[in-house]
Amino acid sequence: MGYLNYDSTYFAFGQNTFDKNRSGYAITYLNDTYQYIESNYTFITDYAGKNEYYQFADDTIKDQLAPDSSQMHLKLNAFIQNYNSALINNKMIVR
Repeated sequence: MGYLNYDSTYFAFGQNTFDKNRSGYAITYLNDTYQYIESNYTFITDYAGKNEYYQFADDTIKDQLAPDSSQMHLKLNAFIQNYNSALINNKMIVR
């Protein structure tokens, strides 16, 4: 919507891709697995409770979850909770 210069209110999960003042992130869901990508890191989790923390610069999956992976896990869980709540309660509209 930022690309279209749309100034009216609208409902969206995400942010303007073209805003250079914000750091970006992405969340994907495939085969019961969520992936949260931010900066040079990705946090992967599934319903079985398996968590992986991946750093692109090292090109390795960390054996031990890094301390900052808990922040990524928290952000991902918050996003999932907000999405599910909006979907269940039919709140994906601007009132």
